[in-house]
Amino acid sequence: MNRIANILSCLVLVTCFTSCHTNIIDEGMEGFVEQTTTFGAPSSDEAVDLGLSVKWAPYNVGASKPTEYGNYYAWGEIEPKTDYSSETYVGPADFFGSVDTYGTEYDVAYVKWGHEWRIPTIEETLELVSKCQWKTILKDGVKGMEVTGPNGNSIFLPAAGRCAGTRFEDVGISGHYWQGTSTGYTDIENMYYYDLNQTIWGLSIRPVCSL
Repeated sequence: MNRIANILSCLVLVTCFTSCHTNIIDEGMEGFVEQTTTFGAPSSDEAVDLGLSVKWAPYNVGASKPTEYGNYYAWGEIEPKTDYSSETYVGPADFFGSVDTYGTEYDVAYVKWGHEWRIPTIEETLELVSKCQWKTILKDGVKGMEVTGPNGNSIFLPAAGRCAGTRFEDVGISGHYWQGTSTGYTDIENMYYYDLNQTIWGLSIRPVCSL
């Protein structure tokens, strides 16, 4: 558990889009990422087999390659926006202890990419943490985590930060990724931002597909 906590403190966890995507650093903010609403799903053949129970997407929702940050989403929302606050939140109202978003109308990967893709469950995310080797690297000048599976294949998770309200935080410093299981208030789930205030924040999504 300590190993998991240490990894998540650096990169909290848990595809391919055809539109142009640009990363912008805006003066007065820790970071700003221009988002896109044009979606082009990757082929399931592009999913990366890490030797786990599911394959992982090669990049984030809203990105066109592994080093792009992609879009940010509040819990259970399927559109990016410019303000991640309680006033703009339209996710599932009955979140607490009763709603799993993966494979549902609240799952942006499932809705936008097709039903072979979805947000990972907490079990799949913890498997990624516990069974893979994690290494902080710069990939084409972008900071993130190289995650190498038991079979030697790897994915790159960029340090895309998060958005609280209209402020982007930790961009280029750490990554914060949603997973799709809602089961209450244990310590490990709080690391995945299952908290009344944090569900409204904009986080990254790295989908999975079944083997």
